[in-house]
Amino acid sequence: MPETLAREEISTTAPTAPRYYLYAVTRADTMFDPDLLPGVAASPAASPAPVEVLVEGGLGVLVSPVPAARIRPERRNLAAHQGVLRALAGAGEPSLPVSFGVMAPARTELRALVRANHDALLAELERIGGMVEMGLFLRWDVPNVFEFLLDANRELALCRDELLAKPGGPSHHERIEMGRMFEAVLQGAREGHRAVLSRALAGAVQEIASDPPRDERTILSLACLVDRDGEAAFEKAVLAAAELFDDNYSFDYSGPWPPFHFVRVSLGEPG
Repeated sequence: MPETLAREEISTTAPTAPRYYLYAVTRADTMFDPDLLPGVAASPAASPAPVEVLVEGGLGVLVSPVPAARIRPERRNLAAHQGVLRALAGAGEPSLPVSFGVMAPARTELRALVRANHDALLAELERIGGMVEMGLFLRWDVPNVFEFLLDANRELALCRDELLAKPGGPSHHERIEMGRMFEAVLQGAREGHRAVLSRALAGAVQEIASDPPRDERTILSLACLVDRDGEAAFEKAVLAAAELFDDNYSFDYSGPWPPFHFVRVSLGEPG
């Protein structure tokens, strides 16, 4: 998952007063109005909690007061969390997204956390507050990735042909070795394509982070840190990069999102 502000379980005792669910950190003078946004819900039967801005020392923390020790990662809660972050990003407000599930047991302790991390949070807002994250995906658009790589790699194809020509077929060990060889070719192809894309996007992105491919067909799953006013330049760079690949490849991109992958500060316990 993206590197957002890290989860910090401050207390596990049953709440006697509302706890505070965190969405994001922004500036205290934010013009963002979260009043109409549905927040997370304390239980499946509960109504969505309101979203409010808690101000402390020049910083604003988007929170929901909830009478629950924890928030379940149910679909509507995940959607509510993402909805607040997307609305904040769409409003053009600088923000540091918080990972799903972060809770503070009381308003006073949340304020103490913000004070303890005040300088680091302000510095991080200054570093990436004017940026957004764009997702970029490169995939093989072929019926069979294994056969496609065989056609492109003579050594791999010869190894496969030799094994299939053996009387009785390949042994278990030989099949394992063939699989390892295929994985090496697969990884090499991904690294080569990443180098090509990195060069093509160099003028349009500030940083690039990677997530592991979800399946064999996925070549790259990238997160790109882009200036908020640089989305058009990013899209133009992606289209230019796509011209470097033939019809065996497909591109897709998403965003803008809050800069999930690029937050480098964690909320820690005070004192």
